[in-house]
Amino acid sequence: MAAGPWPYGFYMLMRLVVCGAAAYLAYSILQRGAARWLGWAFVALAILYNPVFKVHFERETWVLINLASAFPFGIAGWMGRPRRD
Repeated sequence: MAAGPWPYGFYMLMRLVVCGAAAYLAYSILQRGAARWLGWAFVALAILYNPVFKVHFERETWVLINLASAFPFGIAGWMGRPRRD
């Protein structure tokens, strides 16, 4: 999110999208009971990116957090892909 010179509204929209996606994935993963650690990682991401109670970091720190946040989303995408038998 903080990698480009975007307007403030863009960052707020991205917070909302990432928070919503993380909350949805946390709920669905924890309901299935598979990879509970990943579900709790998404709970942490939903809290971190929530648009109501903002967590403030320096811009450089957010760049690192954003890169690290992509990892659980990538794993969830990999786990959710159809299997080839």
